[in-house]
Amino acid sequence: MWLQLGLTGLVVLLLLYMPANLHISRLERSHRSFAIGMHDISRAYAHAHAADRKGVFGLSSEFEGMKARMQHLRQHPDLRDLEPELLQLAAQMSFETRELAQTYSDEKVNRAMDFLRHRQQEVQALTDRLAAARTTCDELRRWLQDVEAEERAAQTQIKRLEADLREILRTLGYDFDLEDHREQNVMQLPKPGK
Repeated sequence: MWLQLGLTGLVVLLLLYMPANLHISRLERSHRSFAIGMHDISRAYAHAHAADRKGVFGLSSEFEGMKARMQHLRQHPDLRDLEPELLQLAAQMSFETRELAQTYSDEKVNRAMDFLRHRQQEVQALTDRLAAARTTCDELRRWLQDVEAEERAAQTQIKRLEADLREILRTLGYDFDLEDHREQNVMQLPKPGK
């Protein structure tokens, strides 16, 4: 009798445990199918958004825009087997982000990239001109220093020649001093009285 009561209790416990376990496994399966559904939605949305960026959908009312997006997604070979609710959700997401698709359309993105390439070329040309100007400036500075060094050397040679000339003139008997001669050319003016 105790054995029969024990077995009955075990069966009752198993009957209580089984429905809870079935409920949990059902929830896990629905979560897995939801994750697969989100992947499908994201794939469909990416395709619809890319088509929107290319300008496949014109400007129209919300109903017409949704209808065009749904039809486009249904005609795509990779997305035909998806459930209509998933396609509708992807079309709604694409419709809501249509302004982004228009702002970042392929044409506008390419135009912006061309503009940036052109600006980069201008900056490179300016950098090249600045480098050439720096080289020219450095060459002029070196040239100026060379000319000034040559002038100093010439002044030194002139002074040596003057000294040699004075010495030669003294030996010849011409003894005059250029400094004294300059002082004789200057006349002293009387100072005004106070």
